[in-house]
Amino acid sequence: MTTYIELLWPIIFTLLGFQPTTVEDVDHIEHEEIAEPLPALTGDALMIADCESGERTASGTAVENSYNVTGQNPVSSASGAFQFIDSTWEWVTELSAPASDYSLDVQLSAFEKLWDGGAGASHWAPSKSCWDR
Repeated sequence: MTTYIELLWPIIFTLLGFQPTTVEDVDHIEHEEIAEPLPALTGDALMIADCESGERTASGTAVENSYNVTGQNPVSSASGAFQFIDSTWEWVTELSAPASDYSLDVQLSAFEKLWDGGAGASHWAPSKSCWDR
């Protein structure tokens, strides 16, 4: 048996300016959010991410687009695609560490800020031997 409240909800929502949401609507929204493409890493950002957190060939060459957004260094606090150590991450972003807790968008913004057109390259000096390969 349908109650008056169940019959009135669509009218109340309409009068208040709300659009009733169906399960199908929510499912569609969730799939759209998941389907958003990751930002494309190019140039210096791709080179550093691949060298810092990506796979390497037997000769030490970085495998392109193999960076790991959630990677964790086993011997330091460095994490994420660009292997930010916790103190640097917090200094650059004013967000709590670790970097690997954040999306690639956030990590890329932090990288670009610290990289500063190459002026901040010294922060990634340990992987420099991989850069030009």
